[in-house]
Amino acid sequence: MKKIFTLVLLGLFLTGNAQTTLEKTYYFKAPVVRQMATEQAIEFESTTQQGIAGEPLLPYHAINLLLPPGQEAISVSIQGFDETEMPGFYKLQPAQYSRPLSASPSPVRTWNKEVYQLNEVYPATPAGHLSTRYMNGHAMAQTVFTPVKYIPASGTVSYYGKVKLTIQTQPSAKAEAALLNLRTSEKIQQSIIQSVQNPEALADYTSNSRNRSNEYQILIITRESFVQPLEVLRQVYLPRGLKSQFATIESIGSMTGQDLPEKIRNYIVQEYQQHGIEHVVLAGDVEHVPYRGFYCTVQSSTTYEDYDIPADLYYAALDGNWNTNGNSRWGEIGEDDLLPEISVGRMPFSSAYELAAMLNKTTLYQNQPVTGELRNPLLAGEHLYSGPDTWGSDYLELLIGTHNDNGYTTTGIPEDHNFTRLYDENGVWGKIDLINTINAGRNFIHHVGHANSDYVMKLNNGDITNLNFFGVDGVAHNFPVVYTHGCICGAFDVNDCIGEKMVTIDNFASAFVGNSRYGWFN
Repeated sequence: MKKIFTLVLLGLFLTGNAQTTLEKTYYFKAPVVRQMATEQAIEFESTTQQGIAGEPLLPYHAINLLLPPGQEAISVSIQGFDETEMPGFYKLQPAQYSRPLSASPSPVRTWNKEVYQLNEVYPATPAGHLSTRYMNGHAMAQTVFTPVKYIPASGTVSYYGKVKLTIQTQPSAKAEAALLNLRTSEKIQQSIIQSVQNPEALADYTSNSRNRSNEYQILIITRESFVQPLEVLRQVYLPRGLKSQFATIESIGSMTGQDLPEKIRNYIVQEYQQHGIEHVVLAGDVEHVPYRGFYCTVQSSTTYEDYDIPADLYYAALDGNWNTNGNSRWGEIGEDDLLPEISVGRMPFSSAYELAAMLNKTTLYQNQPVTGELRNPLLAGEHLYSGPDTWGSDYLELLIGTHNDNGYTTTGIPEDHNFTRLYDENGVWGKIDLINTINAGRNFIHHVGHANSDYVMKLNNGDITNLNFFGVDGVAHNFPVVYTHGCICGAFDVNDCIGEKMVTIDNFASAFVGNSRYGWFN
């Protein structure tokens, strides 16, 4: 389905204090009906299957609309046209709780009998929760809606071929405060254009004037004792047109804030607003550069609750303070900011030896790469779940070429690259197979499988040695970049998680991206 829409912007918002109305129209063609035993799923292109556990799964379309500067969305309404009733009786598949990848299979299936006996339209409200998010000072209204009407008791399904969405906005102090973070560089504008469904509204955001002569791009935060060896990093980026400056933990300690993480974040906000920084390097493990722990609770077959999820997103997403009510739970729903203004990376070294190893990897990878290996990715997929069988390979294949799955259009790794696939689906692989493949030179490693703080890709902490990974030394073969969906293997609050070990030894990974807590699947 090609999505066609129109946009009408009503109201005078140039004064900054008037309410506005955004109207956007979406069109839907006939859906695909997927049959699963006695149940069905209704699927439209550019939608995802969503629902409350035990209640019918429905196709929802995500909304991300750019609002006028200084405005916040306050209400959303949906009006449907061209309704089509689908022939037949439908028992739509019930949504199930998300489960951590590490959880063992469970035969329990959630089903809300009362909902499936309703003789009225479900859902009662087609639109989801409305929120306003901010990225680099740009306000965005975010919600979802479904074009489907379902009466569970009669099994009747209809859908609208045309849906008009209306969002009301008004000025707010929060939206005005977000304008302090307004940046309109070409890179940021391209990111906004790719994110929102009304890019023409970007013309209402004009660049704030500031002294560009004192701007720099990279802020490196570390202990005083590490500044001198980290000068190597600053020199790596300077010829690439990226200026860097150091800020020490000792000097940041004089900033305002209730604790050191808040003082570090306040300093980052200051440098972003005054000097336009784009990147932050947290140079040191958590004993040198502390993290902010976030709160989360997830209802699955049991309740998962964590008050201390290590997340350096706290230092990247700069709107609000992540703890509006001032309690011990940072990042509760409504306090979170999931649209970062800058990028943040952590070098999790504890000692001068580990720092030297990481600097060597970073320098060689950027200045003297082994040519010809960037087209040689490794895809490692495990068996995730039984009943029904779920394979990591199902998700890894979505990285290749262009796909329109799960409500998103993605263009990933070019199809003509030289892929090596280790898939349990095709024959169970072991750690020796993985190690040998990596030592043969695989620049990017993508993994979907089970993991823990000391285990990932069927490797244990004890397997992460220079001897085992002799071939990826930056000379014979590049130090690879590792990306995994596995649980907890990126828990950098642990001393030390397996992801940290990969990047702090002399050989093996130049970078590691992983979950600091659970990796979920449904």
